[in-house]
Parts: sequence; structure tokens; C-alpha cells
Amino acid sequence: MILFQNNNEIRATGGFIGSYAIVDVNDGYIDKIEVQDVYDIDGSYWGIIEPPDEFKEFTSNWRFRDSNYSPDFSVSAKKIRWFLEKEGGPTVDTVIAINQGLLKDMLEITGPIQVGQFGKLNSENYNLLLSFVIESKAWGEDDPKHILKIFVPAFKEAILKKENISRVTSKLYKAIQQKHIMMYSSDDDIQSLFESIGVSGETHNVGSDEDYLSVINIATGGTKSEQFMREKINHDTYIDKYGNVVDEVTVLRSHLWSDKIYYQWKNILEKYGFKDMPDNIIDILGRGDNKVITRIYVPEGSIMLESDRNDVVTKYDKDLKKTYFFLKMNTSAGKTSEVKIKYRLPFVMKFNPAGTYKLVAEKQPGSLGSIFTKTVHADESLKNIDIYPSEVRTDDDKSLTYATNLVYDKYFAGVWEK
Repeated sequence: MILFQNNNEIRATGGFIGSYAIVDVNDGYIDKIEVQDVYDIDGSYWGIIEPPDEFKEFTSNWRFRDSNYSPDFSVSAKKIRWFLEKEGGPTVDTVIAINQGLLKDMLEITGPIQVGQFGKLNSENYNLLLSFVIESKAWGEDDPKHILKIFVPAFKEAILKKENISRVTSKLYKAIQQKHIMMYSSDDDIQSLFESIGVSGETHNVGSDEDYLSVINIATGGTKSEQFMREKINHDTYIDKYGNVVDEVTVLRSHLWSDKIYYQWKNILEKYGFKDMPDNIIDILGRGDNKVITRIYVPEGSIMLESDRNDVVTKYDKDLKKTYFFLKMNTSAGKTSEVKIKYRLPFVMKFNPAGTYKLVAEKQPGSLGSIFTKTVHADESLKNIDIYPSEVRTDDDKSLTYATNLVYDKYFAGVWEK
């Protein structure tokens, strides 16, 4: 099964599952491909499945389309397979998730694709045009995604040309590294292969003396507004002379929609014969509020000390064996939402004669990246003798700062002695 996830509507494994394909493979050759709308299979099942407590924010009856609930793809994939069977679909042994943002990279390779009499889609206009046609049901109420049935074969023919192979391979490798493609198999040998090439999407197994951070947002408002969100994550660590470690994480999410984007969209849509831009459709496509539930994953056993918001709840993910802080964030166009949380880590650094602080910061699958700033404030009695990566700077107050774009998972480490 191949999941087509729309990461403009962010979910734990990348994006909302809008469509999926069932692929029959025999001895390495594809025998059959059937693409399905997720609402068709969900709509045909009448049973009641209680959702996780957090998902009750947007649904009272759990369905296949919301089954990618865990940021660990192996955990989500098992639940996805279960939902497919539960709702009357076939048994599959392999699940592959692909985020629609990858299509932009592929269209940069193919160039414009002619879609029947509709016109050409390219890397700059495809997202708006496909989304507008589908959400407005411009091609009919009964089959709103009919445009995909015309686009997909034309795209497939263009991308599979022999001269494109090397460029496609390069784009796919980058997409795997950035978690825009993830794979799971119930076959142990195949799953081991996925793990070895870094495509399994499993979250990091945190060591007993290791710091960890992963900010996971799950869209609940039904808008495709994630494409206009810019996220900044500041992660400050305070190490005292006894080796106690306290972290403070600040997450800022800014909604960058503007009237300029509206008029750009209007200009593009008019060229394709769409004179009317209903407000409700524009809101769905990105102008509307960005509503998410946010999980801030930290090491198991971390204890919250304080927060600037009173709605932050400490929870535990038994599948991932990690503590996380849970809250809701609602960001309107042109606005910024913020949360700051201070917490104590469950371990104490030992200086015998030196102690090492280590952090793994994992990006969210499907995310376009977050501006990540890591700062370590060590007690004045401690001397830093080594640091990774080399780009770390020393500030006037002797704190150490590392700033990067979290488009890939990052590792930070430092050694201190008394």
C-alpha cells in the first residue's frame, strides 16, 4: 500500500492521508495498481472505533484517514494495515508513505504536464490548481478527484523517461533523508533492509544519559495552511556544577498568509477559467486558522517545572517510551503562537573527570523544516573542552549556541570538566 499524504495538512507521519494505492508486485514487477480515495473506504464502514483521546478534538469515530497517529512510522504502519483490513480492504505486507510535497521536486524534473483539455500543471501551480479543483468539486460532486485520474498517467509517463533516472534517484535520496518517504514491511528481512538504508521512519531510541527533542504537530482544523507556517524552536540547556540538567524549549509558529498570496492565486486561477474564488475554499486551501495539537517529545522521565501556558499537559507514549508535553496551538493568518516549557531531565551528568552532554533533535516527518537554535549554559565552574558540530559559536556570556534549519535530524554534543 502506498499512502499519498498531504503535508500541507500536517500529521504525525507527514500529512493527511487523502488517497492511497494498492500495488501488486510479483518477482519485482508491478502487476497492478489501483488508486483509491480514502473517503470511499471510510464511508463504506459503519462500525464505531473510539479514537485516541487527543484525536477527539476533531473526530468521534476513528477512521483509516486518521490512522497515521504516531510519529514512529513502524507504529503507525501497523495501525494503518489494521484499519485497511477492518474497513474491508485487502491484507498488505508493505506500507509506503509519500508526502505530496515531493511532487514539486518531480515536476521540476519533468517540466509542465498537460492534463487533458484542462491545461498544464507545473512545479509552481500544481498545488493550488489540484487543491482548488478537488476542494471546490469543480469537476463534479460525485468524483471530485477525477482530475488526478487524468494527471497521474501523464505524470507517470513523463517521470519514467530514461533520461530522468539519475535526477529522480537524487531527489528520492534527499526525500528519504528528510522523511518525506517512509517504508514499513511485516516481513522481517525487508524491514531490516528499510532500517539499514534509513527509510523505516522509526524514532530514535533515547539512551539513559541522552537528551532528546522532537516537536510533532497534528492538524485538526481541516485547512491546508501548513505551507504558510514558519516554525522556530529554541532549545536552551542549563547545566549546574553538580551535573543537574534543566531544559527550556520555546516553540513559535507564525502564519505567513497575506493578501499578496491571495492575488497571486487569483491571477493563476483566472488563467484556467476560474473567475470565482469562494472564501470558504480559500480558507481551506491555506488562509484559514492553523489549528494543531502539539506533542513535544522529551526523554522518558522528564519533569515539567513551569510553562507560560496553563494548558500544557505531561503525557507518556508507551509505544515510543518517551515523555511528551501536549497542548493545542491555534494560529490565525498574520499571527504567531508561542509556548515555553521548562523541565528537568531524568539524569545527572558525572564529571569524572569530564562529563558529556548529548542531544538528538528529530524533525517532524513532512515538515519543511524548523529554525532550530540550541544553546547550552554551563555553570561558571565548568570548562568546555570539546563540542560538536564545529559550527557552534561561543557567546559573550560563555554560553554555546548552534543554529540550523531542522530539515534533517541533528546531533549536538559537548564535553565539560570541572
